[in-house]
Amino acid sequence: MGNKHTPGPWAVAAFNVHQVIAIHDGPNEKGQTFMDGKHQHTVCTTSDEYDKGRFEEQSANAKLIALVPEMLAALQAQETAENKNANCPDCDGIGDWAECGRCSELFGDAIDLRHAVLLKVPA
Repeated sequence: MGNKHTPGPWAVAAFNVHQVIAIHDGPNEKGQTFMDGKHQHTVCTTSDEYDKGRFEEQSANAKLIALVPEMLAALQAQETAENKNANCPDCDGIGDWAECGRCSELFGDAIDLRHAVLLKVPA
């Protein structure tokens, strides 16, 4: 079963900070591209109308939503590390994964990915 969501990367639109867009290489289905040879389409918007009183909240929501593909990748890396740890030929998933060379590398990569995403979350 394939993914049914729009693949990343996602970003907040430069001219509409309430709009989350997906950016892809090459032309779109109409053959259109931007100057950099890429195209984009809207994933979602956090508001149908401009509300000056909620600008910061709506902008922060868009920034958080734009991180979803990276968050998914971090969760998948953690899941992969846990599955491989359970079947590890070196430690059999017993004991502290940090003491197993094979498992510590897997979990270390997953943790690094998670930390990188968390640093991008708007305060």
